[in-house]
Amino acid sequence: MVGKMDANKCMKYVKILAALIMLVISVVMIVNIHFRKASFNLSGIIDSEDMDDLRLSIYLVNALIFKEGYWSMDDLIYIVDDNMYGVNPRKIIVEGRALKENIDALKQINGSHYQPVVLGSYLDARICYVLESKKNGKLFDVAMWGGYDWLSELFDIATGYRFDAPIWYNEPTIFANGIEVRDNAVFYRAILPFLPEDEAGAFKDIIQEMENR
Repeated sequence: MVGKMDANKCMKYVKILAALIMLVISVVMIVNIHFRKASFNLSGIIDSEDMDDLRLSIYLVNALIFKEGYWSMDDLIYIVDDNMYGVNPRKIIVEGRALKENIDALKQINGSHYQPVVLGSYLDARICYVLESKKNGKLFDVAMWGGYDWLSELFDIATGYRFDAPIWYNEPTIFANGIEVRDNAVFYRAILPFLPEDEAGAFKDIIQEMENR
């Protein structure tokens, strides 16, 4: 009986040790991924195109609108194009001189702004924008927002169990070219010059809040 108890106690310690090792590995993985920079330079992509061929399309709805389910970027574009749900949709097309005069903000986006989340969350798109060329099609797109929850991700990696609801909501995420990355003011500044006054004001507030963190 004593031997069996000792064996059970030993197994308990082994499980605790294994959990601690997994936790350390998880932390290392998260640090490595969060500081990994993607090789991406939108400025170079834009400069390789004929500016007269470029078009920026912005789709947005009231960010506070509540509808069941999450909207993908395609969902949002469809909803805006078809004026569905009474969500005050707006579609802004920017090209020609207006785009040329404000292209520098878009050119600021590069790999240094790509800090991918570990396991990812969900996209519930309320704003998205797409940069296209007549010759090469879609060059770049951004959709907002996802929900980054580092504690849920850490728990998921350590235990293999993922909560349906966040353990601790930390900050929104951006989906850039389909990659979920940490929120960054550069993605807001990129389209700030093209937004209506009310939406531009909301974006300025977001940028100011990020700069004050």
